Amino acid sequence: MDFGLSEEQSLLVGTVRGFIASELAPLEDVVEATGILEPGLAAAIHAKARARGFYAMNMPQEPGG
Repeated sequence: MDFGLSEEQSLLVGTVRGFIASELAPLEDVVEATGILEPGLAAAIHAKARARGFYAMNMPQEPGG
């Protein structure tokens, strides 16, 4: 039995890792030090994640997945 990731899953992992590296990791020190993520910045990150299809991925496209 093969428990490896499919090509599609591997691509998704790469995409999410890239998003984390470019959008979240640069904010880590400030958020860790202050405990705050400015709401406007949080909204911008949320919008970028939604645009990349990271929300409702387990739902069919018809109802918004």
